[in-house]
Amino acid sequence: MDYRFRFDVVTSNIGFLMDGLGMTLLISFLALVVSTVIGLLIALCRRSGTRWISFPAATYCELFRDTPVLVQLFWVYYVLPVLTGVRLSAFAAVVIGLSLNSGAFLAEIFRAGIQAVPRGQIDAARVLGMRRTLTMRRIVLPQAIRIVLPPMGNDFVALIKFSSLASTFAVGEITRKATELSSFTFRPRPADQTVLPSARFRQKITLRSSLVPCTKMRSPLIAIACAIENANLKAQITT
Repeated sequence: MDYRFRFDVVTSNIGFLMDGLGMTLLISFLALVVSTVIGLLIALCRRSGTRWISFPAATYCELFRDTPVLVQLFWVYYVLPVLTGVRLSAFAAVVIGLSLNSGAFLAEIFRAGIQAVPRGQIDAARVLGMRRTLTMRRIVLPQAIRIVLPPMGNDFVALIKFSSLASTFAVGEITRKATELSSFTFRPRPADQTVLPSARFRQKITLRSSLVPCTKMRSPLIAIACAIENANLKAQITT
């Protein structure tokens, strides 16, 4: 069968597809904001010395990190209204589901960033008479934020990719729009071409954020291995 590629199907419906792109970015941004708040609260709870606070936080992290995102979205959209009696729109269910999932990963990222701050600085702040909350706000968190920014970028890229699951609930993001366009024009390939370049762009962002500064490695062997790994990542970025 001879198939002729017609990109004019995409250009003539660019407004329709841009609406989907805007919805994708909106879902990802809202989920990132909400999950950042959730992740920070859960990270602080996990560092609590009280077991009845730290144990539920750890359970939440393990539950949402070890189960599929799509299953979580189905539970939020179909099961949560049954349990609470509150009916959620598909858009709200997707944002809540992605926020809960991303919040579990961000909690571990924030916890690692807080633990990366040298213990001596915390002890020095306590010697100066600073309370624990003041030490966390002025000493620990400003340094932890700088540490967690790169992995937070990776998490945002993951949210953009997971936002395609919203098409399962008929939310009009870019994947749903491309599917609808291919169905009523009978031109699946041009419609898919609007999604594939963005996926490639997201992949390059992920690879760039994985690059490690090898000059900070103490062991020469580790530095060499780091340089080789970075060279492989750069080769994937340019291809």
